[in-house]
Amino acid sequence: MIYGREDNNDFFLQIKFRITFPALNRLLRNDPLQHMDFNRLFEVLEYQLHRFPQKTSLAGRLNGHWRTWGTAEILAERDRVSAGLLKRGLRKGDHLGVLAHCGSPEWAIADAAMLQIGVIPVPIHATARPDEVAHITRDAALRGCFVSNGEMLQ
Repeated sequence: MIYGREDNNDFFLQIKFRITFPALNRLLRNDPLQHMDFNRLFEVLEYQLHRFPQKTSLAGRLNGHWRTWGTAEILAERDRVSAGLLKRGLRKGDHLGVLAHCGSPEWAIADAAMLQIGVIPVPIHATARPDEVAHITRDAALRGCFVSNGEMLQ
């Protein structure tokens, strides 16, 4: 945020930015959206919903077809997953693994859900050998693990 002072240089910068940057112009006019910000990674979803809602915010393949999620739908799913984790007894500080192929919308949603309730996500690479997965599970004291599919569950 730019604060006004009495010297001409600051005044010139404010005028220049008002013309060039609409977001800054809103800040200088005390636009209520100026206070919508995020401090934690999972809050970026609320920020997006309030500032830049998207009909398609995430997309991925599901059973050979594209599946898309809008911002509001991602938030609702994140909240459902968070509630489910809490219902299963997970609490702030617990470690939960994520074993998934590549980056996926489901992984992003699970990650945001864990972060929202303070559970620590522990990513496990999809190509990790069973002995490596076992070591990570013990070393990180995982309480559970998200997996992409039944094959990874075994």
